[in-house]
Amino acid sequence: MRMKSKSSKIFSGLLALVLALTMMVGVMPMSASAAYENTYTNTGNQRDDIIGVAKTQLGYREGANNATKYGTWYGLPNQPWCAMFISWCARQAGIPTSVLKNSAVAAPDAQYFNIPYYDGASYTPQKGDLFFTKSWSHVGLVYYVDGDYFYTIEGNSNNTGSSEGTSVVSNRRKISNFYFGVPNYTGTPEIAPQYAKITTDKINYAVDEIVNFSFEADGNLNNLWVYCPDGSVLTYKDVGSSYQLAFGMSGYFEALVQTWNGVGYATSERTSWYVGKPQYSYITVNKNNFDFNENIQFINQTDHQNIINVLGTLLISHFHSQGIMKLLSRLGMISEAV
Repeated sequence: MRMKSKSSKIFSGLLALVLALTMMVGVMPMSASAAYENTYTNTGNQRDDIIGVAKTQLGYREGANNATKYGTWYGLPNQPWCAMFISWCARQAGIPTSVLKNSAVAAPDAQYFNIPYYDGASYTPQKGDLFFTKSWSHVGLVYYVDGDYFYTIEGNSNNTGSSEGTSVVSNRRKISNFYFGVPNYTGTPEIAPQYAKITTDKINYAVDEIVNFSFEADGNLNNLWVYCPDGSVLTYKDVGSSYQLAFGMSGYFEALVQTWNGVGYATSERTSWYVGKPQYSYITVNKNNFDFNENIQFINQTDHQNIINVLGTLLISHFHSQGIMKLLSRLGMISEAV
């Protein structure tokens, strides 16, 4: 029987210890307050700051039995925490309690947040406002407004909008379905964007060719709307200052860009372009009859910028110019011959 060396026994023991520790770590619950530090730097604009802080928390999940760092901070661990999340964000943003009180409850009474409330049926919210369900069972922050809808940052929710969720998430909600609380924030007020512009790198494209879009705007978020020849409308969110698309259908397209911030939006004028075959294409020559071995000059004219105009000469031995043009037409180089 072969004996194991002393070093082998030590290595085996260490390996067993490492495996045991790994298994223990794998089943030990991670503290809910161990992650998602606030990395935002306050600016003094309280509407911007409370949203900036809240954005750093997107993705945070509660631990077992409603355990969150917000509840621990507030002194009410293991409780529903949507309102405590708002309170924590306000304090992290440097907003005094005279502007937005601490609250552990989503309720309109003065002893809670102590702010005025408005019905979304007649009020358009702004970034940094608080939204409340009309049953007063849930509260969150207004991230930005998009027409009749607004986007949120909210705690104790999920991506279906539940008031009994587990995470900090962003949802899209209809304005008229909610009440809104409006703190008396200080700082430079944000105004709606004033302009938006969209351009393409050219006006004619082949099918499946890349269309390069460029945007100029004074908002924070640019959304692209493309109107297709078949009547469909394509939308692309948060496209930045440039975007690329290719289209598999022929016809005339239009597009506009809308730029947003927490207050409102601006919409560009539409730009248009053509995709597919040219609407006309014809070829001419410098004369109709030629001698053998005489040079012929062809000129191709088209409304499609991707068709390179033919400005060259061919050495002809026995073809009449009409015959050459018919041959070019059959080869697909032109759409008709004259």
